[in-house]
Amino acid sequence: GEPDPRFGQLYAGWDIARNKDLSVIWLNEQVGDVSWTRGVIEMRNTPTPNQVQTARHLMKRVRRLCIDKTGMGLSIFEQLEQEFGSYKVEGIDFTLHHKEALAVHAKRRMEEHRVRIPDDDNVRYSFGSVKKTVTATGQSRFDAEHDEQYGHGDHWWAFALSESAAHNPMHYGLLAYLDKQAAQTAGN
Repeated sequence: GEPDPRFGQLYAGWDIARNKDLSVIWLNEQVGDVSWTRGVIEMRNTPTPNQVQTARHLMKRVRRLCIDKTGMGLSIFEQLEQEFGSYKVEGIDFTLHHKEALAVHAKRRMEEHRVRIPDDDNVRYSFGSVKKTVTATGQSRFDAEHDEQYGHGDHWWAFALSESAAHNPMHYGLLAYLDKQAAQTAGN
């Protein structure tokens, strides 16, 4: 649910969906080097304007939001970026490369015991549902089966986006930073 008002500057990740999957906003607070989950908002079959209104309501407490701008998320991202600024709202295309970077970063944070997540069946199932496979061209692919009750790894991706919002260079974000690094390496 929505975070307690006592919690201040939050980092958010939003995996957007409308009909088939869950739309999930994950909110973390940084305490030292540990991410404490302060809220998980699930929206099932929620009209898009209502979802945007929920996000707007949270933004006064959010330091940075990373949002899935793939598909229907693009127009939502553009709207929020225009309203709150690119320093506060970062859109991320869910390409194979970007999903791999998000998944590896979030998994590493978990393995280092630097995250505190709710003990919840929906969260547990979502986190466990995302599997790594390798495509015919050798690229890593991170994806989950669609499930009527639990969605499509939606909690996992919202969590991974919130970790990106909290732990990566403010002016670039994880994915823009990695893209810049790759371009610099290719140029050398």
